Amino acid sequence: MTDNQRAAVARGWASSRMDQASYALLHGIKPRTLRQWVLRWAPTAPADVRALTIIEQAIRDLQALHDAVSANVACHPAKQHQEPEHEEPVHPPSASPARRPAALSNAETIVAPPPPKKRAFEW
Repeated sequence: MTDNQRAAVARGWASSRMDQASYALLHGIKPRTLRQWVLRWAPTAPADVRALTIIEQAIRDLQALHDAVSANVACHPAKQHQEPEHEEPVHPPSASPARRPAALSNAETIVAPPPPKKRAFEW
């Protein structure tokens, strides 16, 4: 193979979405050889370029989902929100009301204690 052919194989793997072992087998070379060719002729894009590509695809997917949901909502008449006449309990009633946890207000938060620190090995 010429260098141009090797470079084409290496660049082809980068866009093939195949694992290196399968792609190498397909082209009659060893996976190690393919890795060497990829390092020499098909360097990967910088991490920020790959991240931007992933983010842009996610934005396109989310926009399509948003448009689909918006179109579905537009097909239905709006419903008026009505407040319930009585407050429903946060927790279902239990056999023992004394054991039922109290409802939390929005101002309260539950904070778990930090995990114990691991100590270094000691003799």
